[in-house]
This record gives sequence, structure tokens and C-alpha cells, in this order.
Amino acid sequence: MEVDIRKLFEIIDVTRQDIIACVAEFYDPMGFWEPFKLQLKLRIRVFNNTPWDAKISDQQKVEWAAILIIFLKIPALEVDCSVVHKDAILNSFRLICVADAVLHAAGAAIYASFKLTDGSYHTRLLLPKSRLVSATIPRNEL
Repeated sequence: MEVDIRKLFEIIDVTRQDIIACVAEFYDPMGFWEPFKLQLKLRIRVFNNTPWDAKISDQQKVEWAAILIIFLKIPALEVDCSVVHKDAILNSFRLICVADAVLHAAGAAIYASFKLTDGSYHTRLLLPKSRLVSATIPRNEL
């Protein structure tokens, strides 16, 4: 049975607490969905300084229903977790670390990369991390 979040949101009062609870349920220990989680964190900021049990507006209900529908599709997605390709040259291992920041968010990622026997590279995400920040962009990038 498929849940229709849009219809559910039409008939119930949705509060800040409900939205934050939904986002908090998003358990992602490997960080594969970190870009999506960061988008959720950025959207939740509109509820700062809002009472915990305050009802969200009808417009916010529509927006959050559309976002939360994505949650229902995540269990069907598959992620290739293998780091070492079968054709990898094992002594060609390298770590690639990247980081960047903007006004309200910062992120970093570490990738593992192996050269393959055909000369191409096999690269996989090892560890992503994001957070909300509030300083200037140069300061956020530190």
C-alpha cells in the first residue's frame, strides 16, 4: 500500500515537531544520501525560532509533502558499496579529499580511487559530511 503524503497532510495539522521528526528518522550511517540530507537541513532552517508545536502553513505543507515523498522511494534505491574494483591495481590506491563551503552550508568528502588494468580509474565515495554554518564564506571554508 502506497502512502499518499499529500492527502495525509491535507487532513492533519502538521507541526514543526512533525517535520523535524521525519527528517531525524533519516538514518544514513554511510553518508550516501548526504546531499539530500543537507537540502533537508537547509529547508528546516525556516522553522528556527518557531514554537515546537506550531502548525506549518498550507504552502509549507505542500512543499514538505513533495520533499517527503522522496523518502518513500529511498528504500528502493541501490548503492554500489564496493571500494576495490576487481580489475584494480592494488598499489595504485589514492585518497581524494575535497571540501567547499557557501553562505549557509559546508561539506567535505573523501574518495578512494584505484587505477584499473585498462588505465582508467575506479573511484568510490568513502566518507561525506555536511553541516550548516553561519559565518562568512571565507570563514566557513576553514
